Amino acid sequence: MPPVWDRFGRREPQDLAPVWYEAVMWVAMNAAEREEFLADVHVGVLSTAIGTAGQTLAVPVWYSYQPGGLLTVLTGRRSRKAAEIRAAGRFGLCVQDDSPPYRYVSVEGPVVSEEELDPAERLAMACRYLGAAGGDRYVTDNPDPGRENVAFRMRPEHWLSQDQGKGQAAR
Repeated sequence: MPPVWDRFGRREPQDLAPVWYEAVMWVAMNAAEREEFLADVHVGVLSTAIGTAGQTLAVPVWYSYQPGGLLTVLTGRRSRKAAEIRAAGRFGLCVQDDSPPYRYVSVEGPVVSEEELDPAERLAMACRYLGAAGGDRYVTDNPDPGRENVAFRMRPEHWLSQDQGKGQAAR
């Protein structure tokens, strides 16, 4: 159906957005809620600047986070991701629950360290995402004898969040 315009050239209100969209109440999470959500197991999308041309790199990653602590991502020492994180000195991460009611947390901040990866931390990350047996199998099938993986640790500085379920509970 084409939009309906009034005599002043404005769109009629009923055509601005679907009714379901108007009924959604967008509600930010408080600090404890967003930290708890970020600490849960989600695949994150890491983003960082590339050079000075305004381009960005955005890639899915495994990560770990404990409320109040640093956010950690693991990657290959010589990967493009590692090079861009080093160059920018910071990165962002967005995680979401794609089942209604939708929720997300986006965090951005400076890299505070790049460290040699402890094999136990690598195993813990694999187990976090694949379970104990799957994590063991992943590490066994993907050895890192040259210690080519590193851990980047970021201090969350800027947060964005939303929990559409909070808006539904308020109605």
